Amino acid sequence: MDAGRRAVAIHSKASSSELRWTAEGWWAKHSLVQPLTDAELETVRAFMARPGGPSFDRSMGILHALATAPTRVDSSAWLAELIGERELDSAADALLIRRLYDQVLVAFEDGALTVPSEPEAIETFCGGYVHVAMADRAWRANEKATLEAFPLLCLSQGKRPSELGVDGVADETAWSSEQRAALARTLLAVHAALRADRDAAVAPIRREKVGRNDPCPCGSGRKYKKCCLR
Repeated sequence: MDAGRRAVAIHSKASSSELRWTAEGWWAKHSLVQPLTDAELETVRAFMARPGGPSFDRSMGILHALATAPTRVDSSAWLAELIGERELDSAADALLIRRLYDQVLVAFEDGALTVPSEPEAIETFCGGYVHVAMADRAWRANEKATLEAFPLLCLSQGKRPSELGVDGVADETAWSSEQRAALARTLLAVHAALRADRDAAVAPIRREKVGRNDPCPCGSGRKYKKCCLR
C-alpha cells in the first residue's frame, strides 16, 4: 500500500490531537497525510483551468470552508462540485483532489495556511469559501464565527463594510487592504470559532467490512483485492 493510500488508513490508537477527518470519511493520522508534490499540484491546477467547473482559487476556497464547517459534507458531493462538467483524465486525478483536501485539514491544524495574495484571486477564493459557509445552517447559527467571517464576505463580493450595512470603518479602502493581507489569520480565527461545533458533530466511526470484490475504499475505482488488500 503506497503512501497516498496509507494517508487515509484508520489509526485507532492515535490521540485525538493527531486525528483528521479525511476526504475518504475516515480518521487518518496527521503524520501520514502526504502533501501533493509540485507536479501533482500542477496537475490539479491544469484540470481546474479547464471550463466547466470552479477555478483552482474558488475550489481552494471551497476546500478551506469544508475543512472548517461544523456540518460534514460527504466527499462524493463536494468532489462532484469541484469536478463539474469536466472529464477526469483518470481516477487518480480525483484522488489528488481528495488529498488536497486532506492537506488543507493538516494546514489548519498546523496553523500554516497557503492562501492567494492577488486581489482578484482572493476575491475568487473567498467566493468559494462563502458559498459553503452560507449553505451551512449550523455555521450561520454561530454568532462568533459569523462575525469573524464578515471580512471574507466583503472580500468575496469586492465590497466595503458600509455597502453590506456595517458602518463605523473610517478608512474602508485601507480596511479592505488590511483584510486581504490578513486572509490566513481570518481563516484560522473562523476555524477556531467553529471547533466546538465540529467536535460536537463528530460521531464514533465504525468501519464496515470490505469484501475482496468490492470497490476499494481508497477511491481508486479498482477492486479491493487488486488494490489496497495487496
